[in-house]
Amino acid sequence: MKNGFWKLLWSSFQSVVLSWEGFSVGFAFAFVSWKIPPNTPIPVYWLVLVLIVSTLVMAISLKAANTAFEEYQKLRRRNIPSILFVQKENNSDAIICLLEYSEIFAHDMMVSAYYTNKDDIEVLIATGFVKNIQDNRKIVVQLSKLEHGQEEILKKIANNDKSIIDRTIIKPGISKTIFNKLLFDTQFN
Repeated sequence: MKNGFWKLLWSSFQSVVLSWEGFSVGFAFAFVSWKIPPNTPIPVYWLVLVLIVSTLVMAISLKAANTAFEEYQKLRRRNIPSILFVQKENNSDAIICLLEYSEIFAHDMMVSAYYTNKDDIEVLIATGFVKNIQDNRKIVVQLSKLEHGQEEILKKIANNDKSIIDRTIIKPGISKTIFNKLLFDTQFN
Protein backbone atom coordinates (compact mmCIF):
# COMPACT_ATOMS: atom_id res chain seq x y z
CA MET A 1 0.00 0.00 0.00
CA LYS A 2 2.17 2.77 -1.32
CA ASN A 3 -0.50 5.39 -0.77
CA GLY A 4 -0.94 4.83 2.95
CA PHE A 5 -3.91 4.17 5.20
CA TRP A 6 -5.68 7.55 4.90
CA LYS A 7 -5.42 7.62 1.12
CA LEU A 8 -6.85 4.11 1.04
CA LEU A 9 -9.80 5.20 3.19
CA TRP A 10 -10.35 8.32 1.06
CA SER A 11 -10.34 6.36 -2.20
CA SER A 12 -12.70 3.79 -0.64
CA PHE A 13 -14.99 6.62 0.49
CA GLN A 14 -15.04 8.05 -3.02
CA SER A 15 -15.75 4.71 -4.66
CA VAL A 16 -18.58 3.89 -2.22
CA VAL A 17 -20.28 7.27 -1.88
CA LEU A 18 -19.90 8.32 -5.50
CA SER A 19 -21.04 4.97 -6.85
CA TRP A 20 -24.52 3.95 -7.90
CA GLU A 21 -24.92 1.78 -4.77
CA GLY A 22 -24.00 4.62 -2.40
CA PHE A 23 -26.49 6.93 -4.11
CA SER A 24 -29.20 4.22 -3.95
CA VAL A 25 -28.70 3.62 -0.22
CA GLY A 26 -28.89 7.34 0.52
CA PHE A 27 -31.99 7.74 -1.65
CA ALA A 28 -33.72 4.72 -0.05
CA PHE A 29 -33.12 6.01 3.49
CA ALA A 30 -34.34 9.49 2.50
CA PHE A 31 -37.51 7.99 1.00
CA VAL A 32 -38.17 5.87 4.12
CA SER A 33 -37.72 8.86 6.42
CA TRP A 34 -40.16 10.87 4.31
CA LYS A 35 -42.83 8.13 4.57
CA ILE A 36 -42.57 7.58 8.37
CA PRO A 37 -44.90 9.88 10.32
CA PRO A 38 -43.09 12.60 12.24
CA ASN A 39 -44.87 11.84 15.57
CA THR A 40 -42.95 8.64 16.27
CA PRO A 41 -41.29 8.51 19.71
CA ILE A 42 -37.74 8.53 18.29
CA PRO A 43 -37.05 11.32 15.86
CA VAL A 44 -36.87 9.65 12.49
CA TYR A 45 -34.23 11.99 11.15
CA TRP A 46 -31.83 10.76 13.87
CA LEU A 47 -32.63 7.16 13.04
CA VAL A 48 -32.12 7.74 9.34
CA LEU A 49 -28.95 9.71 9.92
CA VAL A 50 -27.50 6.94 12.09
CA LEU A 51 -28.48 4.29 9.54
CA ILE A 52 -26.94 6.21 6.65
CA VAL A 53 -23.70 6.91 8.49
CA SER A 54 -23.47 3.32 9.76
CA THR A 55 -24.06 1.88 6.32
CA LEU A 56 -21.50 4.17 4.71
CA VAL A 57 -18.88 3.47 7.38
CA MET A 58 -19.43 -0.27 6.96
CA ALA A 59 -19.25 -0.06 3.14
CA ILE A 60 -16.11 2.12 3.25
CA SER A 61 -14.46 -0.24 5.74
CA LEU A 62 -15.27 -3.29 3.62
CA LYS A 63 -13.98 -1.59 0.48
CA ALA A 64 -10.76 -0.52 2.25
CA ALA A 65 -10.26 -4.01 3.68
CA ASN A 66 -10.79 -5.56 0.25
CA THR A 67 -8.30 -3.17 -1.38
CA ALA A 68 -5.74 -3.82 1.37
CA PHE A 69 -6.18 -7.57 0.94
CA GLU A 70 -5.65 -7.31 -2.83
CA GLU A 71 -2.48 -5.26 -2.28
CA TYR A 72 -1.26 -7.84 0.24
CA GLN A 73 -1.84 -10.65 -2.26
CA LYS A 74 0.22 -8.77 -4.86
CA LEU A 75 3.09 -8.26 -2.41
CA ARG A 76 2.91 -11.88 -1.33
CA ARG A 77 3.79 -12.99 -4.84
CA ARG A 78 7.19 -11.33 -4.37
CA ASN A 79 6.74 -8.99 -7.32
CA ILE A 80 7.03 -11.74 -9.93
CA PRO A 81 4.92 -10.22 -12.74
CA SER A 82 2.18 -12.04 -14.60
CA ILE A 83 2.38 -12.61 -18.34
CA LEU A 84 -0.16 -10.38 -20.08
CA PHE A 85 0.38 -11.32 -23.73
CA VAL A 86 2.64 -13.58 -25.81
CA GLN A 87 3.54 -13.65 -29.49
CA LYS A 88 6.06 -15.45 -31.66
CA GLU A 89 8.71 -13.16 -33.08
CA ASN A 90 8.78 -12.89 -36.87
CA ASN A 91 11.55 -14.78 -38.70
CA SER A 92 12.87 -16.58 -35.58
CA ASP A 93 11.97 -19.10 -32.91
CA ALA A 94 12.04 -16.43 -30.19
CA ILE A 95 8.94 -15.71 -28.12
CA ILE A 96 8.02 -12.18 -27.03
CA CYS A 97 6.19 -11.82 -23.71
CA LEU A 98 4.53 -8.71 -22.30
CA LEU A 99 4.68 -8.66 -18.50
CA GLU A 100 3.11 -6.55 -15.76
CA TYR A 101 5.35 -3.93 -14.16
CA SER A 102 7.80 -5.15 -11.56
CA GLU A 103 10.59 -3.27 -9.80
CA ILE A 104 12.91 -6.28 -9.92
CA PHE A 105 13.36 -6.19 -13.70
CA ALA A 106 15.75 -3.89 -15.58
CA HIS A 107 16.44 -3.24 -19.25
CA ASP A 108 18.69 -5.86 -20.92
CA MET A 109 18.55 -8.13 -17.84
CA MET A 110 18.74 -11.87 -18.44
CA VAL A 111 15.61 -13.82 -17.47
CA SER A 112 14.44 -17.41 -17.12
CA ALA A 113 10.98 -18.77 -17.88
CA TYR A 114 9.58 -21.62 -15.80
CA TYR A 115 6.49 -23.76 -16.23
CA THR A 116 4.89 -25.26 -13.12
CA ASN A 117 4.01 -28.83 -14.07
CA LYS A 118 1.22 -31.04 -12.68
CA ASP A 119 3.51 -32.13 -9.80
CA ASP A 120 3.90 -28.46 -8.79
CA ILE A 121 7.56 -28.39 -9.86
CA GLU A 122 8.92 -25.40 -11.78
CA VAL A 123 10.66 -26.61 -14.94
CA LEU A 124 12.99 -24.32 -16.90
CA ILE A 125 11.54 -23.87 -20.40
CA ALA A 126 13.47 -20.91 -21.82
CA THR A 127 15.90 -18.10 -21.13
CA GLY A 128 16.15 -14.66 -22.64
CA PHE A 129 16.42 -11.01 -21.75
CA VAL A 130 14.37 -7.90 -21.04
CA LYS A 131 14.04 -6.25 -24.43
CA ASN A 132 12.26 -3.10 -23.29
CA ILE A 133 10.49 -1.46 -20.37
CA GLN A 134 7.76 0.60 -21.98
CA ASP A 135 6.54 4.06 -20.98
CA ASN A 136 3.43 2.42 -19.48
CA ARG A 137 5.86 0.40 -17.28
CA LYS A 138 5.01 -2.94 -18.88
CA ILE A 139 7.98 -5.19 -19.56
CA VAL A 140 8.79 -6.76 -22.94
CA VAL A 141 10.82 -9.96 -22.62
CA GLN A 142 12.34 -11.94 -25.46
CA LEU A 143 12.78 -15.65 -24.78
CA SER A 144 15.43 -16.64 -27.31
CA LYS A 145 17.11 -19.74 -25.84
CA LEU A 146 14.36 -22.37 -25.78
CA GLU A 147 15.03 -25.53 -23.79
CA HIS A 148 15.00 -28.89 -25.61
CA GLY A 149 12.14 -31.17 -24.65
CA GLN A 150 9.84 -28.24 -23.85
CA GLU A 151 8.70 -27.55 -27.42
CA GLU A 152 5.05 -28.50 -26.78
CA ILE A 153 4.70 -26.12 -23.82
CA LEU A 154 6.54 -23.34 -25.68
CA LYS A 155 4.25 -23.80 -28.70
CA LYS A 156 1.17 -23.47 -26.46
CA ILE A 157 2.64 -20.38 -24.83
CA ALA A 158 3.37 -18.84 -28.25
CA ASN A 159 -0.28 -19.50 -29.19
CA ASN A 160 -1.48 -17.66 -26.04
CA ASP A 161 -2.90 -20.78 -24.35
CA LYS A 162 -4.22 -19.17 -21.15
CA SER A 163 -4.07 -22.39 -19.10
CA ILE A 164 -0.34 -22.75 -19.83
CA ILE A 165 0.47 -19.03 -19.50
CA ASP A 166 -1.16 -18.95 -16.04
CA ARG A 167 1.26 -21.68 -14.93
CA THR A 168 4.30 -19.96 -16.42
CA ILE A 169 6.44 -17.37 -14.64
CA ILE A 170 9.39 -15.32 -15.78
CA LYS A 171 12.05 -14.64 -13.17
CA PRO A 172 15.02 -12.30 -13.30
CA GLY A 173 18.38 -14.02 -13.66
CA ILE A 174 19.54 -17.29 -15.18
CA SER A 175 20.78 -20.58 -13.78
CA LYS A 176 24.46 -21.25 -13.10
CA THR A 177 24.52 -23.96 -15.78
CA ILE A 178 23.26 -21.61 -18.47
CA PHE A 179 25.58 -18.85 -17.29
CA ASN A 180 28.59 -21.19 -17.53
CA LYS A 181 27.44 -22.37 -20.96
CA LEU A 182 27.14 -18.78 -22.17
CA LEU A 183 30.52 -17.90 -20.68
CA PHE A 184 32.17 -20.95 -22.23
CA ASP A 185 30.57 -20.37 -25.66
CA THR A 186 31.65 -16.73 -25.82
CA GLN A 187 35.16 -17.30 -24.46
CA PHE A 188 36.21 -19.95 -26.92
CA ASN A 189 34.40 -18.92 -30.10
